[in-house]
Amino acid sequence: MADDFKDCGAAVLCGGRSRRMGADKALYLADGEGRALLPALAGGLAERFGEVVLVTDDRRKFAAAPDLEPFAQVDDLRPGSGPVGAILTALTRLPERPVFVLACDMPVIDWPIIGRLKELMSAAGAAAALPRHGGRLEPLHAFYGPAAAPVLARGLDEGRSAVRENLALMNTVYLDCPGPGEAGAVPGLFANLNTPEEARKAGYSLCLGP
Repeated sequence: MADDFKDCGAAVLCGGRSRRMGADKALYLADGEGRALLPALAGGLAERFGEVVLVTDDRRKFAAAPDLEPFAQVDDLRPGSGPVGAILTALTRLPERPVFVLACDMPVIDWPIIGRLKELMSAAGAAAALPRHGGRLEPLHAFYGPAAAPVLARGLDEGRSAVRENLALMNTVYLDCPGPGEAGAVPGLFANLNTPEEARKAGYSLCLGP
């Protein structure tokens, strides 16, 4: 199982503005024992994926986080274009392979679901594979392949700034998963930590230093 994703890349998207959190989620979210969330996510992915990159709006901010030094850090190729630009940047940095994309504020990773997404994408020869639950899509906990890059680039050029707007223009497959509260659901899976209260409920908080 540990080598199942060595032919794939992984990217953690770290460029959100964190307005509702009140501080940069990529830098300052930590668990109850003070362990920073972003290095934990990147480290977990690095154990199984061939390469991991951190896509950010400004990698200079990582200078204050030495525990992120082992991971490749890349500036968004399309600053201000949101997740579409960040995914395009990841695909450009990790070409010719499937790339698993994860938002930096999604603390729960379920490896069986990631494995099923990869298998589904490969079997269909798809450009993207996304989880779906209760009609809701999870584009920032999903796989994208090389064929997605030109579609996303064209989408930005033509004003399609939401990931969902571009999915219908590429071969996209979906994995139906149980949603929160449903039988078989993985606790906390797909949850975003957008506010201090959401972070607290998930066992995280903002650690802004001494």
